[in-house]
Amino acid sequence: MIASANLCSVGTRLSEYARKLPQENPNVRKRYIQKLKIIKYNDPYTLQLQTEMPTTVTTGHVVDYLLNFKSPYTGDPVKNLRSLDAYRKFEAGFVQSMKGRLIENFYVVVGKVAHSMRLNEKPLNPWVIVQREGTIISAHCDCAAGISETCSHVSAILYALANLHQLTTDGKITVTDVPAYWQQPRKRVKDDLYKMVKDVDYGKKIKRYYDTNINKSRTEFLNLLETIKQDGNNAAVFGSHCDNVNFTCIQCCENDYPDEIFFEQINSSPEQL
Repeated sequence: MIASANLCSVGTRLSEYARKLPQENPNVRKRYIQKLKIIKYNDPYTLQLQTEMPTTVTTGHVVDYLLNFKSPYTGDPVKNLRSLDAYRKFEAGFVQSMKGRLIENFYVVVGKVAHSMRLNEKPLNPWVIVQREGTIISAHCDCAAGISETCSHVSAILYALANLHQLTTDGKITVTDVPAYWQQPRKRVKDDLYKMVKDVDYGKKIKRYYDTNINKSRTEFLNLLETIKQDGNNAAVFGSHCDNVNFTCIQCCENDYPDEIFFEQINSSPEQL
């Protein structure tokens, strides 16, 4: 039982979600409460959040956390390689919103992240506790894998914080602009549902054309194919340019052998050849 004296005036007791954590596994609830100790037992799901966000979380912090965070249940590093790719979720607009609050030396950040496969369902609510200088202390999510503390939804909001650090470092926004930045309409993953693949914004520009034109004659191209063939390599492009006049592919060369020569080569040992 949590003593009321340990509760900060800005928070409340355990959230309804926390009270419903699996009774058959008391370690899960115990771990949840342990994570709250560092923020004076304020449950992020009931905490009055504002727009206070850390701008010190780097990509290095995120990667270090996802790989080296020690599981409270096994004591071993989680090495969650799969969640390293969660930056794609942030870029694709899965992170719908984020709010935070500074409690002494620690930021509490709660986000709303869309489901990976069920976009029409209510978004998930991952939260993280981050030290003022950027070190990630702990995390949680109300998804099925949330007790691992390194699920892809947690990772997505961590990458969102890393992106915020990059924006402030590059001077694109200032620390005083951070609240306004998070109040802007976010890109939504649903916006891309009915677009053609070529029109989908994946968070980065894709070059579709070469910078310069390659002006090579057909003769030079066929000479290149011949050189590749002489090196003993076979390529799929051979078949589309084989006309038995200007260029003959390896398959056609073999078909031109008399049967007795072809079978003799097959049946001969490497030493005889």
